Amino acid sequence: MIVFKTKGHPSITMLGDHAAKVLEMMGYGHETPSAIGADDVSKALQNLKNSLAHVPLDNAREIDSEDAQREVSLHTRALPIIELLEAAIVGEEPIRWE
Repeated sequence: MIVFKTKGHPSITMLGDHAAKVLEMMGYGHETPSAIGADDVSKALQNLKNSLAHVPLDNAREIDSEDAQREVSLHTRALPIIELLEAAIVGEEPIRWE
């Protein structure tokens, strides 16, 4: 589990594999704990959005066709992190994860 934090936004907890993928897409590898300075949050958000643009919107695969249950897509998983990054930009705050 990795917890992302910034002032002015609730903390976001993600499973390690999913968080590592999001961190990689932001351009920050897998290092934990770590942080992004307030001046670099905009770039991390742009990197994440650019990376997501290359992932099909429906990258989830069907698990059980009878129930039509689906895995959660990477776009859906990344949304709370995008919101956290946007809040950090507005508040001119760094983000950190551990």
